[in-house]
Amino acid sequence: MAPRDCIVGKRLSVKSSIQEEILSMKQCLKICNDAKRQMALDRVNVFQDFTMADNSDQIIVSTLSDLMVAKHVTLGARSKQWLRQMSDASLLQFSKSLG
Repeated sequence: MAPRDCIVGKRLSVKSSIQEEILSMKQCLKICNDAKRQMALDRVNVFQDFTMADNSDQIIVSTLSDLMVAKHVTLGARSKQWLRQMSDASLLQFSKSLG
């Protein structure tokens, strides 16, 4: 094999490796973009700008797969509020315990 053929062969090998690396990076970016899109579709329950009177009880429950955000919440005197995430089974058990 002539020296020129060796150089050409090495260049082709390097070019092939670079192309494989580029393809791999594109696949990784696609996975990241897909994950980002999926996150945007996830549900976020936002509770904001609400006020509770004195001596009030409030329970806000979200399933485990949903996100919860509470903003600008005002409670009256001796009021109780629970914001919680729990499974369906736990919620059922909890609601039974309330009577």
